Amino acid sequence: YQKNQSKSVYCEVSLNGSINAAQLEMIEQSKALGSSLVVGLRADPRVQTNLEESIDILKLNRSVDFILTPDCLPDIIDEAFLDKHSIDLVSLEQHTSETDKKDRVCVSRIDGSLFEKGRTVPVALKYPEN
Repeated sequence: YQKNQSKSVYCEVSLNGSINAAQLEMIEQSKALGSSLVVGLRADPRVQTNLEESIDILKLNRSVDFILTPDCLPDIIDEAFLDKHSIDLVSLEQHTSETDKKDRVCVSRIDGSLFEKGRTVPVALKYPEN
């Protein structure tokens, strides 16, 4: 995959407490795909999330250009959402096995047409969580 200098990439992080190492690596890898990185924070209402702390961590992260808080995210990430935020690509973590899907970006939240149109990019992590 060729890095495109003018591409904006969207990476979604599901908060389970605070941001973890695998999610930070996902952010780094996503940033490498384009010129600017939009990080969407998805909070599970059933889980105690440390939103403020996570936002602070992201603000200090040089890879992150824009942060979208949970209230800015639609249930399904679709073309309208991408267009609204001028996003070209959505980075998705490559699942190595069925069992490690639970913490990952939920693919069911991505509109199917984005896959067909080639607007998603799989990212393989060196250190996926076990």
